[in-house]
Amino acid sequence: MSRSTSSPGSPAQRRATVARVTQPGDELALRAGDRDRERAAEELRRHHLEGRLDADELEERLGRAYGGRTLGDLAGVLNDLPVLGRRGAVPPEGAPAPRPKVGGFGLLPFSQAHDLPVTAEEAYLEALDSIVGAMVLFGYHLVERHHGQALVFAQQERPAWVYLVCVAAFPFGLLALSVKRSTHVRIEFLPRPADRCRLRIAGEARRPVRKAFAALSG
Repeated sequence: MSRSTSSPGSPAQRRATVARVTQPGDELALRAGDRDRERAAEELRRHHLEGRLDADELEERLGRAYGGRTLGDLAGVLNDLPVLGRRGAVPPEGAPAPRPKVGGFGLLPFSQAHDLPVTAEEAYLEALDSIVGAMVLFGYHLVERHHGQALVFAQQERPAWVYLVCVAAFPFGLLALSVKRSTHVRIEFLPRPADRCRLRIAGEARRPVRKAFAALSG
């Protein structure tokens, strides 16, 4: 007896995988690749810019997307969001990383990729010596460390409106000083052919941090 499937192009089928194509359900158990993860991350960032995800939700889902092992894991971070039109293909495997964009001022979500002429292990050890110290100077602290694979930084800061409340409603407005928001930056070290690696950096940061990471590409 043949197994029936939903009609091509239906919302259920388009959500079935990150690629948004009609596939049998058992393919969701297949292992995901870098292109699949990048595609999911790009959709999440677009949903954030369109107001469907706040900064904390974006960071949480980006972490799940980049840590996803199967197509089903990636579909899970998108299954409550509408399908977006295609915009910009993910570079194929082996393609050079796109030139990083710094972006405007303020606290903004960002994503960068940098190809380095060293192994992932060497890049990771170098990051422990240099990037960790620089992030501490920017007010971040290291909250996760996965040897040779990833570093995760977090920072807590007060939103600008807190100081306005403190002044406008003094002295009771001082209670607003307890309000802080947490932002994260995740660095992944991805092995590439010929003893090279790619740094994939994503999160939410102010322009000096984004600019410092962009300088990694020279």
